[in-house]
Amino acid sequence: MTDRKEPLIDSLLDELFQQKSPPDLTARILAQLHSPTDSAQVTPSQNGAAHPAPISAPIYTAALQATHPPVDGPASEIKASEIDITEPVASRSELARRRTIWARRRQWIISGGMSIALMALVAFGAWVIRGNQLEQERLAREDAANPLVTPAHVESPINDKKANDDPVKPSQNVPSPPLASNSQPPAVAPLMPANTGPVNTGPANTGPANTGPANTDKPQIAANNTTQPSQPEAADPRPQIIAEPIPTLAKNDAQVVTEINDALAAAWKDAGVKPTGDATPEEWCRRVYLRLLGRIPSVEEIKHFASQRGRDRDEKLVNEILYGEQHRDELAQYWGSRLANTLIGRAAGMSDGSDVNRAAFERYLGESVTTGKSYDALARELLTAAGSNQPSAADYNPAVNFLGSLLDQDATLATAKTCQVFLGRQAQCSQCHNHPWDAFDQRQYWQLNAFFRQSHAEKGKESFRVVDKDYAPPGDKPEEGFVYFERNNGVVDVAYPQFPGAPPIPPSGRISDVNRRDYLAQYVTHSDMFAEATVNRMWQHFFGVGFTPLVDDMGKHNPPSHPELLSQLSGDFAASGFDLKRLMRWMALSDAFQLSSQTSPDQVADQPYVGRPLFTHYYSRQMEAEQLYQSLEMVAQSRRAPALIADPAARHQWLGQFAREMGDDEGSVEHALEGSYAQSLEMMNGRLMEKATRLDSGVLKSVINSNMSPSEKIDHLFLAALARKPNGRERKAIGQILTARQDEMPAALQDVWWALLNSNEFLLDH
Repeated sequence: MTDRKEPLIDSLLDELFQQKSPPDLTARILAQLHSPTDSAQVTPSQNGAAHPAPISAPIYTAALQATHPPVDGPASEIKASEIDITEPVASRSELARRRTIWARRRQWIISGGMSIALMALVAFGAWVIRGNQLEQERLAREDAANPLVTPAHVESPINDKKANDDPVKPSQNVPSPPLASNSQPPAVAPLMPANTGPVNTGPANTGPANTGPANTDKPQIAANNTTQPSQPEAADPRPQIIAEPIPTLAKNDAQVVTEINDALAAAWKDAGVKPTGDATPEEWCRRVYLRLLGRIPSVEEIKHFASQRGRDRDEKLVNEILYGEQHRDELAQYWGSRLANTLIGRAAGMSDGSDVNRAAFERYLGESVTTGKSYDALARELLTAAGSNQPSAADYNPAVNFLGSLLDQDATLATAKTCQVFLGRQAQCSQCHNHPWDAFDQRQYWQLNAFFRQSHAEKGKESFRVVDKDYAPPGDKPEEGFVYFERNNGVVDVAYPQFPGAPPIPPSGRISDVNRRDYLAQYVTHSDMFAEATVNRMWQHFFGVGFTPLVDDMGKHNPPSHPELLSQLSGDFAASGFDLKRLMRWMALSDAFQLSSQTSPDQVADQPYVGRPLFTHYYSRQMEAEQLYQSLEMVAQSRRAPALIADPAARHQWLGQFAREMGDDEGSVEHALEGSYAQSLEMMNGRLMEKATRLDSGVLKSVINSNMSPSEKIDHLFLAALARKPNGRERKAIGQILTARQDEMPAALQDVWWALLNSNEFLLDH
């Protein structure tokens, strides 16, 4: 660096080291910039010494001249000799030394700063370029997914009042779908093979194939290897859903069970863990009754099962429960209640004055299971149901209790619940923004929501009716049946009905042109997600944990623990004709369902509640509310079935005290039967517990009036409550109690029975 003195730098040094304010050099700078002499010209001082020009910065001079041309007036006529510059107090040698130090520091700062700035600039530029590429790719995908005719104009329902009532132009904040060369969308592409019906190699099903409400106005499903006859557009303008037929399941049930066992055994070997031993026959019998019928078995049922010999006794029991007439009503009651909990929650229809007819809905669902209706047919009925849920109405249809309770103003609850139940995906967060964990982005959410916009729930006093009407966006015509949605940046956009991964359906909102729910039902049940979600939910029911920690939040962010097994079972389930009973049978007869709930140190890697289940033992869990109620009812009964079928009104009243709707966007329900004070009080001295422990009813009455010895009576009570006999320590303690209270033996047995029913072991499915 040169040792040339520069007054501007000197002034800055004075300010830095001597805390002096620099002089105003504005006039001097302007004079130098507009001087005709060279910026490096030497000017004489008063004593004749030579001094450099006030400012020597040709680069800055050129830049300023380009951006600020000389102006006319006094400012341009100022001369250097007219500017009064006070010389620094410090000596010249001191200033030279300081300039040298400052020059070195400045050179280091400038070089380092320029390097950092250059690196930051390169990184920022790369980030901007990549962001633009991603945005262009996203827009390209959206354009490709929406080959529809752009509406003539799009008006925002958020800002109804616009200047001069002008329609929104494409350049405004409401982008429109891209123009298409043809106003008719293409035929719907195949999503998943169509259901052609199973060849049932399992136990015979004697019930009718379908007793649910008929729905005759459905889009056709045809194999794509079949030539479709051309029809006039006026006769049926709706496109057909073309799908590959599902091959009939060629395996028998034993082969499917073997594949389940082999897949789990391979996972155990890979993880270096060993499964626990098998449960006792009594424990397994209790487990089967709880999972299939929703109650514990009676002592007679336990003894009958344990007394049988042969390797097929497990299969006989499962077949008897699923396909026998003896348990038909119980099976319908339990699975009707379970499916209703999944579809509408535990609280809907439990309170007085509710417009949901829960009892009728549960009967409809239970009959669908017991008669062998395929699950995809049941799902289509639920998604397309119309009519009234009032039994006395001419258009009575119990299936409407599903959507009727969810069709709010914008059908957002119906959209979210459909994705959760039938597709196993969360979608409600995508209502407002592109959520990183949701399976669908914001546009896809509103495309799904558009399928429900023709449907409405007309509320009555204690009932409702689901009807379909022409739909049109605000201020527009039904021919353009799009829906508005607002992005999180404030831009108002539009969406047409379209299932993820499939072309859009006709955009018209007129029922005479297209019934959107018909198409939605077909798309949902032909999606791979439908079979996977059903298998995952059923696996959770039997084993306590699904292949994913949350069965209604599947996706890349929540990968399954056994992806190959899930895929295999989903394909087998679809090929079976979506037969729920066969799916239950496969899981109940698997080796993993036979295992004891006892654990060992060899199973440390089996961590089911953090997303790494290996199913090396049976995961104990608390009874469901329905199981607890039905079990207490059973031990309180003095007679066998059909007295085991509880009165629906009494059952709903008891269950309703533990469930409360949260009223949030997800329609979630708070359940208090999970170790709460309400549960403890009900179990200790509630009316149902009082009924189950009365001296003159149920199990206790039969034991007291029997000719059994005191030891045999205790064995009977233990077997009835816990499906086992007492161990040595328990037998000794209870024997001492009975000996001390010989004069009041019935009361002593009553206390023992009450203690057993309030024990943690009774409340557990183990």
